[in-house]
Amino acid sequence: MRELSDLIRVRYGDTLSQTEGEAAKRLWDEAYPRNLMRLRAGESAKIRAAFLNEIAEQARVSQLLSLISPAAAYVFLTSDHADTGLENEWGFRRAIFSYRRQYAEYVDRYIDRTGNKDRLWRVNKEDSPPFDYRDLTPLQATAAHLSQFMVLAIHSVLSFLGAQMAFIRSQL
Repeated sequence: MRELSDLIRVRYGDTLSQTEGEAAKRLWDEAYPRNLMRLRAGESAKIRAAFLNEIAEQARVSQLLSLISPAAAYVFLTSDHADTGLENEWGFRRAIFSYRRQYAEYVDRYIDRTGNKDRLWRVNKEDSPPFDYRDLTPLQATAAHLSQFMVLAIHSVLSFLGAQMAFIRSQL
């Protein structure tokens, strides 16, 4: 409230009447919590998205470096087929960000429609938008890890060829 008084004093001096000042304060009180929520949601979403993009890039680099070992390729491939891998986690996080945006839009529409601002601080589970997340299908998981699948196939073929060559050259 003090910020508003200082802003009005600097901007308009003492030219506002008492009723105009009270009207400005009332408008500020009505709009400030909602605009603050929008600002915080927008800024925090940008910060979270940047952080998650950095984490995702680090995970991708580590996945590529770990493809030297076929065991790592196997772990990445099977963990996503079991719905516990990195691709599933990233999909879940994307669904959370999408839901946060949907819920903020829902709250804005609700406030515009009813004028009730209690929804800013309280979640009503009956009429809020549903959270929708679908796990990866086995085909999607395999497509997401095609490089790991190829590493496993190449390693298997090379191991078989090496064993065959050793068997052929051995003296019986």
